[in-house]
Amino acid sequence: MTRVPDHDTPDAPTSPQTAEQVRFRRIKAARERARQRRALDLTWRIVAFMVGIAVIGGGIAGLVLPVLPGWALIFVGLGILATEFAWAERILLRAKEHVSAAAEKAMDPAKRRRNILIVTVLIACVAVISAWYYAKFGFGLPLREPQGAVKIEITARTGIAMR
Repeated sequence: MTRVPDHDTPDAPTSPQTAEQVRFRRIKAARERARQRRALDLTWRIVAFMVGIAVIGGGIAGLVLPVLPGWALIFVGLGILATEFAWAERILLRAKEHVSAAAEKAMDPAKRRRNILIVTVLIACVAVISAWYYAKFGFGLPLREPQGAVKIEITARTGIAMR
């Protein structure tokens, strides 16, 4: 039995476009217009370079700071630079190859068992060292006074005493 199309409703588009696809199409059209003029093309490339370097700089800061996702920002910055520069595209492709190779290596069952064993041993070592430290010093820091230091005590009854 064949289905008869309903002629009262308009045909659905074959590929529905999201707002993101429309936005990218507009950016692509603006970039093509900019390529037609040399000054605009150069300005576009300079802005893309500055934004890409700024994002990579934020990524490098994110490697140290716990608030920012460092590697993600570095890859996003390389992606921005790769839109305009071939050298950045080559670096980004090499980075993707290295990440996929590392992911495959990490998913190897033998290496996963080894890594889990290493992490377990390290956690056990940290637990033993922490227990020893707590037994010896308690929760305080083991601070020592430097030799020859003058200790000043202020009490309500005797006043200031130096020892």
